[in-house]
Amino acid sequence: MFSLKINKTIPEDFDCAGYRKYNLDVDNQSDEWLQWHYLVYGEHEKRVYKVNLPADFNVDDYRLLNTDISQQSNEWLEWHYEMYGRDEGRQYCIYRGVHPVQWSCNTLSVVERVEAWSKDALYKQELPTLIDSNTKNAIITFSSKDRNFLSKENRRYLSWISKQWNAELIIYDHALDILTEDQFKQVCSVKSFRPNILSYICKLLCIRKALNDYDKVLWLDDTCIVSPFAQNIFKVVPNNYIGALVIPFSCGLTESVSDFKYLQAHKNVSISDEYYNTGVMVIPSLYKDIFNFENIITHQDLFQSPYPTQAWLNYLTHVNKCNIFDVTCLYNMMPCCLDYSSVNWNTKDISHLHQNLLKYHIVHFTGFHRNRIEFHNKFFHLHQNTFNENITIVVMNFKRPDNIKNYLLPYYTNIPAVERVIVVHCLADSVFDYVSDKVQHVYEWDTDKTHGVFTRYIAARKYATTKCVLFTDDDVIITAKSMSVIYQKWKEDTNTIVGVEGRKLHKNTLVDEYEYKSFAFYGEVDIVLTSCCMTSIDNVVYACEHEHILRDYTTRTKTIWNGEDIFLCLLNVLHYNKPCYAVQVPMHTLNNTDYAISSSKQHTAERTTLINLFCNRFAFKESSTTIFTTPKYYLDNTINRNVVVRCSEGVGNQLRLFLAGTYLVKNGFINSFTQEWVLNNHNNVNFCDFFVVPIGVEVTNTYHQIPKCETITESTFRQMIQQYAPHIPWKVAILESFKYLHVKPCINDYIETFVANNNINNSVGIHARRTCKTAFLNNGSNTNRVLPITNKLITEICNNHSNIFLATDNRETQEYFKNNINSHVVVAANIPSGHEKHCYDIYSNEQVHRYTTDTHTIFDFLILKQCKMFVGSNESSFSLLVYYWRNNTLDYYIHGKL
Repeated sequence: MFSLKINKTIPEDFDCAGYRKYNLDVDNQSDEWLQWHYLVYGEHEKRVYKVNLPADFNVDDYRLLNTDISQQSNEWLEWHYEMYGRDEGRQYCIYRGVHPVQWSCNTLSVVERVEAWSKDALYKQELPTLIDSNTKNAIITFSSKDRNFLSKENRRYLSWISKQWNAELIIYDHALDILTEDQFKQVCSVKSFRPNILSYICKLLCIRKALNDYDKVLWLDDTCIVSPFAQNIFKVVPNNYIGALVIPFSCGLTESVSDFKYLQAHKNVSISDEYYNTGVMVIPSLYKDIFNFENIITHQDLFQSPYPTQAWLNYLTHVNKCNIFDVTCLYNMMPCCLDYSSVNWNTKDISHLHQNLLKYHIVHFTGFHRNRIEFHNKFFHLHQNTFNENITIVVMNFKRPDNIKNYLLPYYTNIPAVERVIVVHCLADSVFDYVSDKVQHVYEWDTDKTHGVFTRYIAARKYATTKCVLFTDDDVIITAKSMSVIYQKWKEDTNTIVGVEGRKLHKNTLVDEYEYKSFAFYGEVDIVLTSCCMTSIDNVVYACEHEHILRDYTTRTKTIWNGEDIFLCLLNVLHYNKPCYAVQVPMHTLNNTDYAISSSKQHTAERTTLINLFCNRFAFKESSTTIFTTPKYYLDNTINRNVVVRCSEGVGNQLRLFLAGTYLVKNGFINSFTQEWVLNNHNNVNFCDFFVVPIGVEVTNTYHQIPKCETITESTFRQMIQQYAPHIPWKVAILESFKYLHVKPCINDYIETFVANNNINNSVGIHARRTCKTAFLNNGSNTNRVLPITNKLITEICNNHSNIFLATDNRETQEYFKNNINSHVVVAANIPSGHEKHCYDIYSNEQVHRYTTDTHTIFDFLILKQCKMFVGSNESSFSLLVYYWRNNTLDYYIHGKL
């Protein structure tokens, strides 16, 4: 037993299980040892043994909302929130309702509910498939004497939206005029649940009339307000489909339940999962005959339903088997919970409610409450005051023209708030045509030769015609919902710069210099990246006027003016004494990420130099609210942090060193990492043939002794982590490090095909190394520590699973498994006879055949990772590497060598 002899008292709430869970380097110790360790080390190191997570903490949401740590395990994320996330104000929960219309039953306040809904909608960021068609479209809406929702301002705004969507706006102020005298007499005899049934029937006939002249008609209730960031709904709803918000019966909304019961009782029709709301509805001319007057009279009994036109339309489209496309609450957000009559809207502040609701494209204020008109008018007035600036988007075209032509321009030109997209062509060979009234092509390759990426600002200064300018990259799409949030934040103070990817100045306090670190921050920040950067044209002009101050340096960088976003942001912070702001909203990343500036090895160093030059030349002093000071444990400058590593062992150990060095570089513990990848009789795998070398890391092949420098010979992953990052549990580090190990596409394609063809995902993977790379000269001194290959456990595992994937370096072992195991045995490659090397058997110390190639070794490694279950040896560096890459999912391991 471990004896505790310490003059300290263990906390009453100390939890040994929690201490193991959040500190993987001590997870196999006894309770008594853990208590001793906490008192001696853990308390001083501020180790976590218990997390007090909020009741609604959702680890999956925390991962989704915080992309900089999205690759971590659940336990790590819980630990991170307890240690850092709470203090940093990180979001951790997305409201998850079963359907928007059920939110009216929620017990939260109106503002809390709408904020939760908008968060839910914001992170459902699937880009719509926009239809490229030249249909003739119309938006129709109705007005009547007893409703005053369509004010002059609202009509002008709807007219503007219609033009942006290339549609005709038709407002029926006197819908009754559409009826003939005979039709009027027939309609007057129709019985209805509603007293104003004439208006309802006239709406249907007006739609019929419009469909004679147009290919598609958008029926829009007069209580709807359209966001200027709304995508063109005519291009979202597929041709020959009716587009509407589908409300399943299971939601329990009054209208769906009432009509469902009515249709079932009077028409013997069950519309449980297809029922839709008609407040926002796209109708193609294909279905115009449904709206015939004969159908209205024939099925007039449906108007006795509490929701007459919805019951009538749902029935007719159901029996005619019309195609229905769900536009979701994004295009028909009905805040059913709003009790308009209980609030004096003339004095009520609804700005926060407005901000969240306008993350939806169309808001539809339903209900029969007394003060609904007052609320609607106040909401629209706030809407007009907020969205009174159009946006110019500026994107540079260099070597990814297909991204801009095929994705960015079709998307951005369909957002009404976007007045113009300026495409800055910086390379004559990549120029393309794209005809649109909203697209302006400018040709600035001469400017690019002298000003590089700063050309985006020069072009904006020349050609932008709006106050609001949005800079973005050619490999991302800022979705309309995200753009709305960014815009509203910018409107709070148009002197600020608002973006998505924030950075804070990182100061090394020992040497009193700044370092550029790619850590994501949100809220008030020093810098926002140009992947998404919204600012006023005045700030751009100001940056252009001061560009010459750093030109002597920026023209000498590999990428001319690398750090233009840093310059723009810091200059603005200096000028207005206000920080920039990063909004935590998602962006859609395109797959084509070639030619990224950040892929340059000099990228971080160049940006670091620029920050320090700026701060020196402008006498810049950082804001205490945004500065990110380097923790002390990063700053032990007695250690050389330009690390060169050489290991003459096999591929397993060399790979572990690569992972350790890459982890340390990526997390800022060392400045640079170079691995002398040794090729010899112990290792015939050329790393660069199979894996992509990450930015900031160098891997070079060597057969010779390296020059004198900092060298870690025969080192292990644990030793490297303990030397350079002693506060990080080494198991946490190794689990994190695998995200930097990227297989080359050609190799990955082969592996995926092999896995699919051989049912690897349902197989047991076994790593059975038969031989040792060096002779055991001690007459088998290790044989008492090994288990024979036919041991009971291995045999039992194999005989109880139908598929086995075997990784071995010995042909006899392959033959043994194939002939003696009652399973289907698959190998990456059959070991040929006559090509093996002679090596010592680890069981008998006698010479046996050993055969491995670089391809054979790596393929075994990559395939074992995807097996359903894995069996390996805890004394094999190769087995342990597979074990950790599988994120601690080793199902069995043998103490010794298989």
